[in-house]
Amino acid sequence: MYDPGMHHLLYLLALVPPLFELLEHRGPPAEPHAWVPGAAGGLLALVLVHLLVRARSHLAAQAVIDPLTGLFSRRRFDQDLPTEVTRAERQGLPLTVATVDVDRFRAINERFGHQEGEQVLVRLGKALQRLVRGGVDTCYRIGWDEFCVLMPGASEKEANIIIERIWHAAHGEEVGLDRLGGGLSIGLAAFQKGEGPAPLLRRAEQIMFETKQKAKRQEKPRTPGEDPESSRG
Repeated sequence: MYDPGMHHLLYLLALVPPLFELLEHRGPPAEPHAWVPGAAGGLLALVLVHLLVRARSHLAAQAVIDPLTGLFSRRRFDQDLPTEVTRAERQGLPLTVATVDVDRFRAINERFGHQEGEQVLVRLGKALQRLVRGGVDTCYRIGWDEFCVLMPGASEKEANIIIERIWHAAHGEEVGLDRLGGGLSIGLAAFQKGEGPAPLLRRAEQIMFETKQKAKRQEKPRTPGEDPESSRG
């Protein structure tokens, strides 16, 4: 893994050619032109080191950003979830995790093509970013068609309002799941004192899975919190 502190050492390496010049002449050369080889070597080394640092920094940034949706990646999620759980535990603050999965995504790909399938994920990612609390909640793509939202400080009631908005945006024209024959399953889990990151995520994913199974038994999609009996008319 790239350590940002390493770039200081890399830049110091650019000083090696001039230092060799000093050692070779046992001090500063008497003639100014004698500095040219060392200075040129140092400048070249500095340019090369700078390009290397930029390239490594770019790769490090790419590792935590999903290239398709622009959301944070699974790697970043695995870093952030334990941090948020620790903060919630120490400060006694609420923390809610929402897992979001596209229903019948394979069928969308088969019927409309992989390009349209990818655009569904892109549109869903944008909807998530638009509908969560800016500067507070964080969105991630943690699987092929699975997303997650961390909502620090959000009660279950507040989180339910957010995911209901996400559900309607996904089934409406913003994402277009209804017209494509897809759907959205969401699992919501509030942090419980003493609970670890992995059990919290498992609870959210289990609720999401149960929601997905219920959706398969229904002809029309059901909004979060809706009574299954009432949806049958």
